[in-house]
Amino acid sequence: MLGSLFIAGIVLFVVAGALQRVDCAVLGAIIETGIIFPIGQVAKLRRENISLESLPELIAFADSFDDDDSKQMVFLLVLKLIERL
Repeated sequence: MLGSLFIAGIVLFVVAGALQRVDCAVLGAIIETGIIFPIGQVAKLRRENISLESLPELIAFADSFDDDDSKQMVFLLVLKLIERL
């Protein structure tokens, strides 16, 4: 389905270029934006999800240390990870 919409958008760009019709170019741009924008949002959500999944593991890792300096370094890493989200 997405592949056919992508091809349709490209074909509309080619037709608009050949016929010099702005309406076909606009329709092709809308189709392409409607496909590309949601895929980018899904990729961003996936990166955030992976970061959030790693937080409990990092906290458990920090708890396994005996010295406070190592725990402090992992705590700072967790804070930086949360700031990036």
